[in-house]
Amino acid sequence: MIYPIRDLKVVGALKMFFNNVPKFFTEGPGSLTREIYWYHDGQYETLNYEFGKNVKFTPSEAFLELLNERLE
Repeated sequence: MIYPIRDLKVVGALKMFFNNVPKFFTEGPGSLTREIYWYHDGQYETLNYEFGKNVKFTPSEAFLELLNERLE
């Protein structure tokens, strides 16, 4: 799954990813990762989150800067 980051609608997309990617990993089919990646500046960065009753997302400084830019 890919989601282009153009505005703060990315927050809703991330929520969907955080809630579904671990299920996709567990239920298959095939080899999937539980990681969620952000592609920027020609590199992939893992977005850190903990799946559970409440998802805990710990964005990097670079990702926070991106979100702050989208607020402007």
